[in-house]
Amino acid sequence: MERSTLLLVVAELGIAGFFALAPALPIYPLLVSRYGNEPIDALTSVLGLMGMVALVAGVSLRKFERLSRKAALYETAEFITMGTFGFIWISLLRRLNGIAWKTTLTIAFFLVYALTMEVIRRKLNPNGWRPG
Repeated sequence: MERSTLLLVVAELGIAGFFALAPALPIYPLLVSRYGNEPIDALTSVLGLMGMVALVAGVSLRKFERLSRKAALYETAEFITMGTFGFIWISLLRRLNGIAWKTTLTIAFFLVYALTMEVIRRKLNPNGWRPG
């Protein structure tokens, strides 16, 4: 068994536990009545975060197992950069009023993301690893 498979199984269990303890499901009121809502909510958060971190680590490790080093680095950097830029973009977008400012911010973030990925691509030079 590959190491990435183990991480992906851990991610699956964490995410499944996160959704199983969701307040919308029937098990949540039973657990809250027995243990209180703070421990259950904390466990739900921990399972969700653990699942997300294990998923990112598992996917990255899978890429390193199957692709060349430079290609795997580029793929992982692309994924992490997109997530980071997306988080920052949404945070800033929520603070702005007016469609003009939101449109300007969106265009600026797209250009910065595209330029960042081009710099990373040129630095790593992962040519020849993508099919067709």
